[in-house]
Amino acid sequence: DTDYRYKYFVDQHREIFGKEPVVIENEFPFSTQVEDGYRLMDKLFSSGYTCDSIICTNDLIAYGAIESIKKHGKTVGVDIGVIGIDDIFFSKY
Repeated sequence: DTDYRYKYFVDQHREIFGKEPVVIENEFPFSTQVEDGYRLMDKLFSSGYTCDSIICTNDLIAYGAIESIKKHGKTVGVDIGVIGIDDIFFSKY
């Protein structure tokens, strides 16, 4: 109830696309490390759902998601776009 970023994301997705977003995991306690991004992206791939972009809670999760995308033979930025929300220093590399 207090995760305003999540609520705003869902509301905006509904408004812009007219449908519910696919959310892989949003349960407390939140873990937001590189390994979590890898695990969650693997979970998305194994679900059979396809997408052309993902939004990650932070850049560390995005790093893990990128590794999983590569492992599955996809190209980041071509096959699947990745957004990490926090712009930590190393993300520019």
